[in-house]
Formats: sequence, C-alpha cells, structure tokens
Amino acid sequence: MPIDVVVRRQTNPLVDRYITRSRRRLGWTIIPDRDAVSRIPRSIAAGHLVPMLADQGVKGLASTFVPFFGRDARTPKGPALLALRLGAPCVLTAIIRQPDGRYCMHFEPVPVVNTGDRERDVDTIVAAYTRQLEAWVRRYPEQYLWQHRRWRRRPDGSFEGPS
Repeated sequence: MPIDVVVRRQTNPLVDRYITRSRRRLGWTIIPDRDAVSRIPRSIAAGHLVPMLADQGVKGLASTFVPFFGRDARTPKGPALLALRLGAPCVLTAIIRQPDGRYCMHFEPVPVVNTGDRERDVDTIVAAYTRQLEAWVRRYPEQYLWQHRRWRRRPDGSFEGPS
C-alpha cells in the first residue's frame, strides 16, 4: 500500500539526508510539512496511508490539550480534523519489538464520531487516540521514547520550567 509521510526537515543536513534516503528506500513518498495541508487530502483520496505522529505538541501545529498520564498535554489535532473532514479512518498503530528482535505492528481503530460540533468532536477523537497510546505505553514503557517535554506547555498559555 502506498505510504505518504509528512516530514519536517532536520536541522543537521547530514541527518536529514540520511533519514530522507532511508524513508525513500522503504518506498515512502515524502511530503514536506509546509505542503501537508494541500497534499494530505490528495494522498488520502488516492487511497494512500498517511502516518502521523500524534504525541508531539509542536509549536505551530493546531493542537488541543487532553489528558496523558493524568496531566493535560498539548496534542496535535491533525489526524482528528482529517478524519472528520475527509471521512478517513483514524487508526492508532503501535510497533512493539519482540524478544527475538523482530517487530509486531498492532492496529486499533480510533472511534470517529461526527455530531456536527466540530470542536467537541475533534477534542473527543484526540482524547481517544491519546488514551489508546497511553494504554500501549503502560504495557511497554521500556519501548516508548520521546525526546521533548510533553507537558511543557500548559492550557493557560504558560510554560512549565525554563522556557
């Protein structure tokens, strides 16, 4: 199945070239993040998979605050918005390393309910995929790594710790 992946350039050009080459070797089509809004709908309409990281509250991305391990965490709205706007399925994927070194992919549909209240529906979907992610992290905490401060930004606009 064709995979189109949205990427942000790495600041280190050597790392960026290495990662881009690796993705292309897998047969993935690269969508630069600046082109995501226009290209993702076309990719989905063409039946391509468009994986997105939904556990990083990146500055500049549309996001909302939902509970993650009992604390509100800034979480991207993109997957939820696209599911609602395009009628596309939203699926959480967990990739778990097995004792023999191989990996097993697990797919879980995320409930997408369109009540007509777009803001509430988006928040409900974002909270659902965040709960599902948290359940996988609780099952395999040694396999989850994130290198940013997930709870740094607060709903009131303030920052936790040094900014």
